Amino acid sequence: MNENTLHRINKIRDKILSFHSALTVEIEKNQLLQKEVSDLKSKLNNLESEKMQLESSIAIMKDKATAAENKEIKSHHQSTIISDGKIDELINEIEYCINQLKNN
Repeated sequence: MNENTLHRINKIRDKILSFHSALTVEIEKNQLLQKEVSDLKSKLNNLESEKMQLESSIAIMKDKATAAENKEIKSHHQSTIISDGKIDELINEIEYCINQLKNN
């Protein structure tokens, strides 16, 4: 073989080695990126699960708050009724005392 042919073969071999090296680097990068994607998908699933749990907790707390509000409104209404009854009692007692004072 002549020298020019050997020079071309060596040049082609160098390019092939260079491409092989670059391909190996890109394969390693791809593997790292695939692992990162897998990790991020796992984190996303965990966050979605946590979000669903928090939404469930919020719904339960809202229900409890509504129930407590309704209970307080009912309780307040009952205490108002009791207070009105006591007021009537006091008025009757005051009227009785006034009548007693007038008679004395």
